[in-house]
Amino acid sequence: MKTVDAGEFAQEAASVLNVLGQGANLQEALKPAVPLIQKGIGDNFARQGSPDSAWPQRKNHGQRGDGGRSGYVGHPLLIDLGDLFLAATSGTADVRPRELDVHLDQGVEEYARVHNEGLGRQEQREFAVIDDARAEAIDELIMDGLERMFG
Repeated sequence: MKTVDAGEFAQEAASVLNVLGQGANLQEALKPAVPLIQKGIGDNFARQGSPDSAWPQRKNHGQRGDGGRSGYVGHPLLIDLGDLFLAATSGTADVRPRELDVHLDQGVEEYARVHNEGLGRQEQREFAVIDDARAEAIDELIMDGLERMFG
């Protein structure tokens, strides 16, 4: 299955919309896409992986602070306290006349970036992607909105 980076998808959608509606306010066509994008990101947490592959397992499977000796499996990946999941799936969206940006809630940006990109010793657990089927559904939703706007 081919995956689409959420940022690339937004750029691609923006370029198509730029051609379709020179100068038009497209907010009403873009707004309905926000929950679909957030649901797609939430699906990655549920499957503990991106649409193409599972996330690497934790190296320490023990309770916090016991160095893994207890054998306790703990919480699902990236959902220890739920802060990142909630920030990624219920964050704010900036819907401007010609653009749509879905944001993480404040306070977890660096933590999210480290996991999504895999920085330093942290293995990558990319969550800010949506699969092809969801990208197509979002495209259709936006196109339906444009059709309503432009007839």
